[in-house]
Amino acid sequence: MKLSNRVSGLNLFARKIYQRLKSSPLQGARKAWRILSSPGGLSNGVDIVKNAARISHQYKLWQQVHCVTPVELKTLEQQLALLRYQPTMSILMPVYNTEERWLRRAIDSVRQQLYANWELCIADDASTAPHIRETLEFYRHLDARIKIIYRPTNGHISAASNSALTLATGEFVALLDHDDEITVTALAEVIKLLNKHPQADLIYSDEDRLEADGSRSEPFFKPGWSPHLLQSTNYIAHFAVLRRTLVEAIGGFRDAFVGSQDYDLFLRFTEQSDQVYHIPKVLYSWRKISTSTALTLDAKPYAQNATFQALTQAIQRRDIRAEVVPGSFPPLFRVRYQIAGRPLVSLVISLHQDNNAAPVLKFVQMLKKVTPYQNYEIIFVTTYNHCDTLRQTAAHKQIEVVITSTQEPALSQSLSRGVQQAQGEYLLFLSSGTQPISSDWLTAMLEYAQLPDIGCVGGKLLSKRGHLVSAGMALGLNGAAGHPGRGLADVPQIILFLNLKDMVREVAAVSARCFMVRRERFDQVNGFDPAYKNAYFDVDLCLRLAQHGYRNLFTPYAQLIVPPYDTHFDNSPMVEADKLLLQQKWGAFLNSDPYYNPNFTRNREDLSLSTPDDHTNRASNLNN
Repeated sequence: MKLSNRVSGLNLFARKIYQRLKSSPLQGARKAWRILSSPGGLSNGVDIVKNAARISHQYKLWQQVHCVTPVELKTLEQQLALLRYQPTMSILMPVYNTEERWLRRAIDSVRQQLYANWELCIADDASTAPHIRETLEFYRHLDARIKIIYRPTNGHISAASNSALTLATGEFVALLDHDDEITVTALAEVIKLLNKHPQADLIYSDEDRLEADGSRSEPFFKPGWSPHLLQSTNYIAHFAVLRRTLVEAIGGFRDAFVGSQDYDLFLRFTEQSDQVYHIPKVLYSWRKISTSTALTLDAKPYAQNATFQALTQAIQRRDIRAEVVPGSFPPLFRVRYQIAGRPLVSLVISLHQDNNAAPVLKFVQMLKKVTPYQNYEIIFVTTYNHCDTLRQTAAHKQIEVVITSTQEPALSQSLSRGVQQAQGEYLLFLSSGTQPISSDWLTAMLEYAQLPDIGCVGGKLLSKRGHLVSAGMALGLNGAAGHPGRGLADVPQIILFLNLKDMVREVAAVSARCFMVRRERFDQVNGFDPAYKNAYFDVDLCLRLAQHGYRNLFTPYAQLIVPPYDTHFDNSPMVEADKLLLQQKWGAFLNSDPYYNPNFTRNREDLSLSTPDDHTNRASNLNN
C-alpha cells in the first residue's frame, strides 16, 4: 500500500478520534480503552488504521471504475424511455436554516436526475435565515416540479417531513435531507427495479459520505433485506423510497421520535409489508457537517434515545416477548428474546483421534463452569479405539457425558452419528477445544433458534488474539463459500460495513464450528448430506433450510474462542472434492448471496471492494 494511502487512512482515524474526544470526551476515552485493553492491544489500533486506509484507497479506485460515462447515461436514458411503468416519484425534503451552498447542491442533485417524472416537495420549518426563502423561491420559479410549503412555526424534522408529505402526489416518496445529494441515476435505478418488481413497497440503496471538499468517502455497502439487522441499527438510512399510500396509512412521521423518525417509520412500515428491495449501488451521499451524525453521533445526542424508544415500541406492537438493551457499542441495540421454557440442548462434538481424554474432560468442566444455562447434554463422537478410554476417564471423574463411537472419519458423518444419540429439542454443533467468552453464549443462540422462521444460528468465533474467525458465511467466496471479515480485530472499525460482525443479522450460512438448529428442522431437511466429508456440509444444510423458507442468523453475542485453523486444510484434496460438490449442486446460486453485497470481492475474505477482473474470475471459478 502506498504511503499516501496510509497517510489518508491515518488522517481519517485521527479525525474520528479528535471528533469523538472533542464532542464526548468520556465516550471517546472509553472507546480508546476498549481498543487498547482488547486481546490485540495497540495492534488493534494499527489494524483499524490499515483497514480504513485500505478501504479508502479501494473506494477511490472503485469510484473511477463505476463513474457513469456520458455514453452510459445516454444508453440508460434510452432504456428509461422504453419502460412501461414510469410512476411519479415525490422527493420529501424538510429544510431548516441550511447553509445556502449545501441547500443548492441538494436541490440541484434532484433537478439533474436522468428520470424526469419527479416532484420535489420541500417543507421549510420556519427557518430564520433570510437566504432560505430567497433560494427556495428561486428554484420554485425555475422548475415547476418543485413544490414548497412554509411552516408558520418550527416543529422539527418529523413535522416538517409530514408537511412535505402533504404536497406529494406520486406513487412513491423518497427521503432526502436538505444538505445531502443523490446521484444523477438514483431515480432511474429505482424505476428500473420497479419495472422488474412492481410489487416493491420499500427500496433502499448503498450510500457514502461527502467530505467538506466534495470528495466521497466511507462507503456503506449494505446487505439485502435483513429484518434482524434492522433491529440492531437503522441500516436502511439513505436512499429510501417508500410507497406513499402505506406511508400515509401508518400515519407518516411521528413527533416523539425526532432524530430517529426515519427509523421509526421503517420499523412500522415493514410491519405492513415485507416487499423490501435493495439496490446495491451508491445512490446517496451523506454530507459530513458539524450538525450531522455523518460526522459524529454526538451531533444529535437525543437520536440515540429516540432509536431506543422506536425499537422498544416496535417490539411491543409485534407482541414479542423481548427487551431492548444496548448493543455491542453505540449506536447499536440488541433485542433479547425470552426463551420459552427450558428446552434440552444437545451439544454434539466430534473428537479427533489425537484428542487425549484429560483435556477433553477438562473442556467439559470448563463448559459447565461458564454456562449458567444447565439444561444441556454433551455428546462426544470419537473413534472405537479412543471410545473406551474416554468412557473410563469420564466415569472415574464422575463427569456426565454421552460418548459414542464411529468408524467414519468424515466430520459430517461423525456429527450425524452424534445426532442419532441426541435427546435434545435443539442441536448445538461445536468444535472440540472451543472456549466460550460470554456466559450467555448458549442462550444467545437459543433465543433465536426458537423463533418459528429461523433455521441455523451461528456465533461469533474469535482467535486467542481477538481476531475474527467467523461472523457468518457468505456464498461465492473463493468459488464456494467463506467467512467475510476473517482476520479483522474484534473492535469497532471506522468503515461501517466492517462492523457487521457486531450485529445480529441474516446470513446465507453459518459455520459448523459453532451453530444451533432446532432438531425438527434439522430432520425436516434430512440433516447433513453424507456426500460431503469435511467441508461445506454446513453451508449445504443452511441452503436447504433456506429453500424451506427458514432464515439463517448470525449473533455476535455468542462469543467463543476457537482453536487455530489450519489454512492449508482449505487446499487439501478432500476439501476440494467437497467444494466441487457444492458448486455442482448449487451452481449459479452461489453467485447471488442476498446478504453479501456484490461490490465486495469474492477473491478474498477481507471485505475488499471488487475490481472489474473479479467478475470474470467469479464466473470462471463457478464454471470450473
